[in-house]
Amino acid sequence: MTPAVAAATGGGGEEDAGAALAGVNAVTQIGGSIGTALLNSIAATAAAAALREAPADPGAATVVGFDAALLTAVGLLLFAAVMVALIMPGGRRGGATGLQERAQDPARVNVR
Repeated sequence: MTPAVAAATGGGGEEDAGAALAGVNAVTQIGGSIGTALLNSIAATAAAAALREAPADPGAATVVGFDAALLTAVGLLLFAAVMVALIMPGGRRGGATGLQERAQDPARVNVR
């Protein structure tokens, strides 16, 4: 999670850091809510379909629903990983090297 937040907020200046972080937090909350609702809907739909086929075994229908939700989550995770690999620039941006440069050059330290 930390690298994602750093990547999302690292491109702007210091004056925009608060707004960028607020945007990241809002999108994280909304995405978590929508993702939970979507996976719950998929699990319930698959469980209901399995329960119609075998009404005598509700436990197996629940497992079928969980399996469907888990496979959907794995598919979305793999899709997101491919998209990040294609979209994100390669190499380090700042990181330890940027911190070392700031430590060596006291004039670059921003004291408020």
